[in-house]
Amino acid sequence: MIKNKRVSAIILGLVFLIFFLGFTQSSLLSNEYKDAKKAYEKGHIDYALNLLITKLKKDNDHKKAVELFKTVINLVIPLHLKAAQDYEAKKNWIGALNEYDKLLKIKHDIASINPVEKVKVEGKNVKRPINMPEIDIDVQHSNSFEKATKQNLYLKKLKSYNKQTRLDAAKNLLELVGAEATANYIRKMGSSQRCNSVITLGDMKDSTFVIPISKIFLNDTDTHVRFAASRALGKINDSRAVEPLIKVLLNDKSVFVKRGAAESLGMLKDPRAVNPLRNEMKSTSDSKIKDIILSALIEINDPGCSDIYIKALTSKNSETRLKAAKIVLNLKDNPKALEVKNQALKIIKYEESYITSEILFDPRTRPIATVLKNLKGKIIAKKIPVFSKFNTKIITEERIFDVVTNKTIHITKYEYGKPINPLFLCLDEKGNIIKKSGKPILIKSFYALQQIKSKKKYSTGFLIEEIRKIYPCENCAEQTGIKNCRYVW
Repeated sequence: MIKNKRVSAIILGLVFLIFFLGFTQSSLLSNEYKDAKKAYEKGHIDYALNLLITKLKKDNDHKKAVELFKTVINLVIPLHLKAAQDYEAKKNWIGALNEYDKLLKIKHDIASINPVEKVKVEGKNVKRPINMPEIDIDVQHSNSFEKATKQNLYLKKLKSYNKQTRLDAAKNLLELVGAEATANYIRKMGSSQRCNSVITLGDMKDSTFVIPISKIFLNDTDTHVRFAASRALGKINDSRAVEPLIKVLLNDKSVFVKRGAAESLGMLKDPRAVNPLRNEMKSTSDSKIKDIILSALIEINDPGCSDIYIKALTSKNSETRLKAAKIVLNLKDNPKALEVKNQALKIIKYEESYITSEILFDPRTRPIATVLKNLKGKIIAKKIPVFSKFNTKIITEERIFDVVTNKTIHITKYEYGKPINPLFLCLDEKGNIIKKSGKPILIKSFYALQQIKSKKKYSTGFLIEEIRKIYPCENCAEQTGIKNCRYVW
């Protein structure tokens, strides 16, 4: 008796479970349609389509679901197709590919269902499959996939620490997606990558980047990016950058950025920048930016700045003095300019008279060769170091030879990296080696009182070249005892 009751309870429970599951399934099916309708009414047509596909997989002749599906599918496909075409027009191939991927998914999903609708044929109700829209985008998808792949590759390379790699990537991106899109991609990078990328845009010197750089990167939150942007506009050298740079010069909170703007305004040489530069020169207390503004005004060479150019003859910067001197010589109607004419001539004669020593370095930053050039830039001598086999950084000797005669002039011996018999070449006012009896004169070691300016070049953080400008020494002949000696090397 007890067993019969248990069996009856189990059977009753199973019946209830089956009834419950059937009711739940029916309820869920019903909810999918209702949720799809709500989503459609709210404008979420993609979500509505997904719900309707799920519904029609289980109940392909649900009248209301079929009708709503026909409406939604004819909205979704044109929507994504237009979005893809808009991205293509903007050359945003990644965005276009995303839209075509969505369309392919829709194509796959609707192929998995077979919605039917009831129609009357000869007075009878017949179920007939609805007409499904065709989605033929294989060619477009393939094209956008190829270009999106390239786009991703170039964007990755644009983040490289290698200058040439970034430059090549930026050029390829410009051709593939255009200047505005390239700038928008850079805007989404980290601050250091943005900075390097903006520098690269300046190195490209492509005027199509003037507006994107002015709008996006001159207003960047990072100081270094704004500075890079201001310098980049100067390198591009387009007059459209003048007004944005003036705005930065007068309004930016960073003196660092103001310096970049002032330098670029000088590179652009536009008279519109004269008054803003002069106003900033008066108001700022930063000596560095005063010097940069002075150089910028000299580059612009505006007649109204004659007083500034005369004052610049006493600048500590040799390049500024030289440029100012050349301008002052042309200020013929200015009485003050006539008074300092001899001073200007003396500056020009001195600043344009130098020989050049160029030192090349290997990847270990060891000097591997030094060449000497005269005033005309002709190589007249070379110096080649020899390194120890046991310690590759210690020089054991240096061989100096005359390039003209191709003969060895001198071999300097070293002990523990220090020269024990150093000798210096004496050169005349044209920068040529002084000769006697067919041989160059060698002067014993001494310290000549002559000015030397050095400029170093780096690649990926390593020193690769150092260029030294050696200026004439007034007392070289007296110290060496060699007549007409003006330079010592």
